[in-house]
Amino acid sequence: MQMIKSHATEIASQPSQVSSEMMKVVSYIHPTRTYLPCTGAGRYINNVIAQLHGQSDVDLKLLFSQQWLNEDKLLPTRCPLRTVPYDTFSMPENVLERLWKLTGMPRMDRYVEGANWLLAPMETYFPTSRCPVAITLYDLQAFESDLPWSQSWQHRWFRYKWGRWASKSVQHSRIVF
Repeated sequence: MQMIKSHATEIASQPSQVSSEMMKVVSYIHPTRTYLPCTGAGRYINNVIAQLHGQSDVDLKLLFSQQWLNEDKLLPTRCPLRTVPYDTFSMPENVLERLWKLTGMPRMDRYVEGANWLLAPMETYFPTSRCPVAITLYDLQAFESDLPWSQSWQHRWFRYKWGRWASKSVQHSRIVF
């Protein structure tokens, strides 16, 4: 976390970037991964976002599909991030992410306008050129060839799909956790 903050501070001091004391972070999330009870990935997302949200020098906004909002225009009560400020897009999450992976479109620059960082604490490709991107990859077992299940057709298919977009995601990210 400190690495993100220090690197973002370095970037913010460059003339082409915002030079204020407040670091602006947009975090693209899959809300369902954060619902309690959640997996280790969900706990990681919840903790990283909670820590950033608690920093007085970080202006944090979540970004997710509007499909996840309740009638009260908040995330469900099972989501510990429901009080964090957010922005939404109208397209369903699965459709949009498939478009990103296959075509790199639609560009999402308008959602990160003025941000010092886009944080995607999960495995995804986010097409933007407006700010640096930090992602987290969890299922690196896809690239393990010595696991007992590595040669099954299901795992080879999983490795093929992951390999096609993961390299693009890593190439376009400044930081990969």
